[in-house]
Amino acid sequence: MGAATRIGLLTVVLAWPHESQALDPQQPLASYNLRIWGVEKGLPPSTVRAIAQTPDGYLWVGTDAGLARFDGVRFVAFDASDAVSRSEEIRTLLVDRAGILWIGRYRGRGLVQRLPDGAFASYQDGAYVQISAFSSLEDRRGRLWFGGSHTLARKEGETIKRFSPSRGLPAGDVNALAESSDGALWVATSHELARFRDEGFERIPLPTGDAKLQAVVADGPDAVWVGTEAGLVRREAGRTRLLTTADGLPHNAVQALAAGRDGTLWIGTAAGLARSRQGRIEKLSRRDGLPDDTVQALFEDREGNLWIGTRNAVLLQLTDAAFTQLGAAQGLSSERALSLRETRDGSFWIGTVADGLMRLRGGRVDTFHAADGLCTEGVSTLAEDTDSGLWIGGHVSSGGSLCRFKDNRFRSYPTADGQPLGPVRVLHVDHAGVVWIGSDGLFRFEGGRVVPEPPSAGAFKNVTSLHEDRARRLWASSDAGIFVRTEGVWSKVAQKDGPPSLPVYAFHEDDEGNLWMGSAQGLGRFRDGSFAWFGRRQGLPESRIFAVVGDGLGFLWMTSPRGIFRVATRDLALDRIAVPTTFGITDGLRSSRCEGGLGGPAAWKDRTGRLWFPTSGGLASVDPAALPPPPRPPPVVVERLIVDGSALTIPGEPRAPPGRGAVQIEYTALALRAPEKVRFRYRLDPFDPDWVEAAHARTANYTNLAPGRYTFRVMAGVEPGAWNEARAALAFSLAPHLHQTPWFRGLAVAALALMIAGLYRLRMRRMQSQHAAVLAERTRIAREMHDTLAQGFTGISLQLEAATRRLPAAPAEAQENLDKARILVRMSLGEARRAVWDLRTSALDAQDLPSALDSLVRQFAAGECTVTVAVSGHARKLSDEHERTILRLAQEAVTNAMKHARPKRVEVRLGYQADFVELVIDDDGSGFDATTARAPAGHFGLLGMEERVTNLGGSLLIRSQPGLGTTVTARLPIRS
Repeated sequence: MGAATRIGLLTVVLAWPHESQALDPQQPLASYNLRIWGVEKGLPPSTVRAIAQTPDGYLWVGTDAGLARFDGVRFVAFDASDAVSRSEEIRTLLVDRAGILWIGRYRGRGLVQRLPDGAFASYQDGAYVQISAFSSLEDRRGRLWFGGSHTLARKEGETIKRFSPSRGLPAGDVNALAESSDGALWVATSHELARFRDEGFERIPLPTGDAKLQAVVADGPDAVWVGTEAGLVRREAGRTRLLTTADGLPHNAVQALAAGRDGTLWIGTAAGLARSRQGRIEKLSRRDGLPDDTVQALFEDREGNLWIGTRNAVLLQLTDAAFTQLGAAQGLSSERALSLRETRDGSFWIGTVADGLMRLRGGRVDTFHAADGLCTEGVSTLAEDTDSGLWIGGHVSSGGSLCRFKDNRFRSYPTADGQPLGPVRVLHVDHAGVVWIGSDGLFRFEGGRVVPEPPSAGAFKNVTSLHEDRARRLWASSDAGIFVRTEGVWSKVAQKDGPPSLPVYAFHEDDEGNLWMGSAQGLGRFRDGSFAWFGRRQGLPESRIFAVVGDGLGFLWMTSPRGIFRVATRDLALDRIAVPTTFGITDGLRSSRCEGGLGGPAAWKDRTGRLWFPTSGGLASVDPAALPPPPRPPPVVVERLIVDGSALTIPGEPRAPPGRGAVQIEYTALALRAPEKVRFRYRLDPFDPDWVEAAHARTANYTNLAPGRYTFRVMAGVEPGAWNEARAALAFSLAPHLHQTPWFRGLAVAALALMIAGLYRLRMRRMQSQHAAVLAERTRIAREMHDTLAQGFTGISLQLEAATRRLPAAPAEAQENLDKARILVRMSLGEARRAVWDLRTSALDAQDLPSALDSLVRQFAAGECTVTVAVSGHARKLSDEHERTILRLAQEAVTNAMKHARPKRVEVRLGYQADFVELVIDDDGSGFDATTARAPAGHFGLLGMEERVTNLGGSLLIRSQPGLGTTVTARLPIRS
């Protein structure tokens, strides 16, 4: 037999009555859950001197490097911009009845207040400015006391009174203050203890000589505990007693004291923590897991957690542990267990990964190895037969084997029908006493030897679990599926509703007859011939389940690589979404990772109802009946609002200046016992349409929020408790940029409307211009066609008429008229083409205006009419448009005269002036009444003349009377 170790803790673990109160005094000190908070978690890097809790639930930590606030998850240290800088030494913290946190600073820098609204303010009263505050107290009358260097000050309302050695105060620094139930104030100075009452000091002698006094706690009338460098002094009813290491203290230097609610005295020493209760002292030091055992501060919070401040920048938290963990410190040879089982004789057996087999019995641990006859150092599975023999199976890495322990000796069975047995993953003893062995195949122990189950029974390969139900059916799981043996016949279970993945690691049958299976893909249930499977989508925190065990209280407990959790069977029975309770470090587990999947049982319910689980941190146990009810949802606080990288001041309704709309909101829940279990949901009105499930995140981020007013709401819940309906809310607003203001948008809309209207008018003008241009071009072409083709045809007609009249009497003159008509035909066609393309008239191509005018007019003359052309003034080159207009005017006027007036004489006079040119066409024809004359329909001669003159900014005057001829005068302005 291997080494045997006494494990006194085990006896206590199996017997203690669990009470649902903070820091159960019946628990061994070493069994409390210990959490460590250090510099890497945000704690200021220096000695922790003082701890306090404000009414809002925050924990405040005073250190030699400043002040920090703690919400259970993160520390917030205050820098030089705050009332308390990181360079200041904090020696005392006091929360008064009004909720004000008083912060005492070292080296005469005075006091600082943290007001209930979160603001800090320096207390600058003259009586306090020079106090180096080492201690503080609020007495039952509401008076505040502060002790400093050779000074004690009392604040009562606005009245401040100071005491010094000259007024009876013992000399030295006032290191600690306490008030006893009779109203006396106990003052511990550097080397003396004094009692203050009736406005006077009474010096109390102590048996510690000149030892420094460092702490004092009162626990009754005329009853105090005094912590000194020479030990712990108890004074009661006028008598004193000194306790030292000889009485169980870890060290004689007692540096901190705290009274628990249940009468427990917590003692912080230079070498660890001690607990004194009912005359018995227990201690906890580095050997028990403390990372730093130089205790400087102690504080019990509202939830009953004990906080321990140490010299080397470590803050420790002691809480009640739902689980008890057994490991190397409690005598186990290994903390990596794979299988466990309780046998009929009360022994508890533990199979390890590679360190043999352990037996716990009567407070003693016996360890068995290969040297003791054990067939394997890696024990994957255990089973007890009907003859109280213990069967042991070895896993793959140990080489695999099978043995039986009986009468303190082992016997091995390495083969089956002469062949190596291989790794044994699971063992089971049925109602008939048959030992079933799950290995690379399925075997049974029969007639003193291991025999394989006939292959015809099914393709058994890599058997992972075995179970016999109440109907005496044997269930087996392997890589090939799930099989059941009924009345000696194996059959494969139909897979249509079967598990999504194999293997099945464990079976468990509850009181209702449901067969539960833990598999690689979730929890399975077989009931009434059909399967149902539960995984992450159904609410389970993990799909890989190593073990399933019922507690008899309506819950299934399961183990997984991510820890231990339980689910109410009523939820699973009704196929509802499961609401699991998870267990982890805050519940006393040293590791949340469970071992399993290689054998079993990987969970066990003992005869007292206690549950046992193998974890990578040792063997864990819990009493389900002693678990406290789920905690109430904690209060929620919105801590910070950061907009575009800048933090805004809250409370109130902050307003952010114009920016990008990037908003970050930090919030928290003030649950110090198990902050990891707090879940959050939040909503930003009116941005979020519904609540956002944030899980454990404590920050909400939004980007590109539009300007406006918003309200952020957040609530918390603790698994599996209800949500806290007392939600925290923060209203804030984002100011708009200039271009985002309503009036600017109104102006922009108006400007846009005006722009659209302007564009519309511009377009209409353009369309009108285009239409006018088309119309003008049509008019121009019509006018040009009139002045070319129409007038040409008129001239041709006149020449032909003249030829007709002359032909009988004067053929030669008639031939002359015909030649003119022929010339007019060619000229009219050419002019028509030029008119369409708005080109310069051909008459002006080779000659100047006077010559062209003379040639053109004479071409249109016919019969006996005499046509003359006279030019006056200085003839000079005019614009093409002016010269073309003058030719067309002359052509139109002469043609009209020839056609309608039958004149004998037509005079054309062209006069050049400095700034205008004047064209006059005068005939002695029949004339007409110019005041009433209107152009016949379809005739545009006069209208065309007027348009041409008007287009050039000139004037046209027509004078005529019947029988007196006609004078047409056109005056066109010209530029020099």
